[in-house]
Amino acid sequence: MTPELNPVKNARARAWVIAAIVFVIGFDLAFLWQRRAATNVSELGGHPEEAAHYVTGLAVQHYLAHEIGSDPRSSIARFALHYPIVRPAAWPPLQPIVQAAWISAFGKSRTAIMLLMCLLAAVVGWLLHRALRDEFGDAAGIVAVAIFLSLPLVREHYSIALPAMLCTVWMFAAALAFGRFLEREKPADALCFGGLAALAILTDGMGLALVLFVPLALLFSKKWRLTGATPFWSGIALAGLLAGPLAWHFHTPDGSRVSLDFTRAALPFYATRLATACGIGIVAFAAPILVAQCLRPAERPAKWAAALALLAATVLFAIVAPAALDPLHLLPAVPPVIMFAVAGCALVAKRFRRSPAFVLLIVGVLTVALFERVFMAWNAKEWSGFRPLADEIIEADERAQARVLICSDRVGDGMFIAEIAMSETQPGRTIARADTLFANTEFAGDEELAQRLVSQRFDYIVFDESNPGLDRASHHQTLRRVLRENSDRFWEISTSPVIRDGIRQDGLARLYLVRAKG
Repeated sequence: MTPELNPVKNARARAWVIAAIVFVIGFDLAFLWQRRAATNVSELGGHPEEAAHYVTGLAVQHYLAHEIGSDPRSSIARFALHYPIVRPAAWPPLQPIVQAAWISAFGKSRTAIMLLMCLLAAVVGWLLHRALRDEFGDAAGIVAVAIFLSLPLVREHYSIALPAMLCTVWMFAAALAFGRFLEREKPADALCFGGLAALAILTDGMGLALVLFVPLALLFSKKWRLTGATPFWSGIALAGLLAGPLAWHFHTPDGSRVSLDFTRAALPFYATRLATACGIGIVAFAAPILVAQCLRPAERPAKWAAALALLAATVLFAIVAPAALDPLHLLPAVPPVIMFAVAGCALVAKRFRRSPAFVLLIVGVLTVALFERVFMAWNAKEWSGFRPLADEIIEADERAQARVLICSDRVGDGMFIAEIAMSETQPGRTIARADTLFANTEFAGDEELAQRLVSQRFDYIVFDESNPGLDRASHHQTLRRVLRENSDRFWEISTSPVIRDGIRQDGLARLYLVRAKG
């Protein structure tokens, strides 16, 4: 070993140690914010789709553990007979696969799933530090990670079991890889981008924003000549080969079309939400750098062109692709905004002869404090009320074969079904949703519904009174009367107070035992 190699090895060892420290700091900070929000005790109602994604992950894990080799679609369909919120095609497939692998190693409790989300958030933080460390130093990179993980929008979405955070990992990593390709023009960077882009597309529909990202990155970097190079097309081809066939096989069009009316509504929504999600201080320091990057393209390095392209592509895709207006679609745009804010703080620090980390720390503390004390931004995930009823059914049903009817809204149904699925080692109890069975059914009278409940051999009925809006459905009103006026057949054995989004509801969730059998 020659002495000249020692500095290189020492530098690499130091880089790995710092990377490990950054990851641990990010994971611990995410964990502390989660505990402050009580996510480990909240039921899975933080988003209408949260419970469905969780139970679909359980379905994939059950297939991998017990039915590997059989038709996966049939296995998932059988699982859905017990827990009817499973996403039938499990598309996109990567989130439930990652969740299934995690569950196999660490269990399926809420705590375990939230730790997975902490890990994903920490990976995004590590990528952010890696993008900033060489230019602004390790300290500034670590402060940037802390700011990213402390923003309410980010905290909310690593406290909910959705694909958005995993998709953000792939999208941000893909953007950084493409930035390296723009700078170094190496085939390995192009192939790395292609693989990461495929993973993003296979994780969530947001990943398709990378289709817009590529031309925008070329535009901002002024490197259109790369479109004539083989490495560029090798990366694009890799993404198409990995993601294209599965996307074509699984994806079912929902009939949505690009609409000018949607874009008119989405543009102010997402522009406002992005600004408020990042905070006044972060936006104030990021905005001048963004303007300078747009007005002075000759001074725009490849990495910053890629960051600007990811920001623009994410927002553009959100306002063009028809979908529900949801701030989670902006999550991949937050790391680029943080990057530009760090650059803005570095300019101020240079003027006042301070370190970038010092200025960034002040900005970050003030931004988070403003969210916490003034705006009262998202602080807690409080959804509960169905776990006690699920526990009572689990304890009373020794044979694990009970048939249960749940009558609630989409969120309540998901919360209850997820709690049952979480408690069972194997699918046993069969749950049905009143919205599925009775939503389009007209009954001649209350007695007809009562007889239908008995004839279908339900053992338990869970009736949720916590959402007054449910009374707009005729079957909900009819079922309420049937349960109240036929105590000889439907015996109320337990009640539980319901909390929705931190608000204790006036109505209770009620558990009824069906005493008569057909």
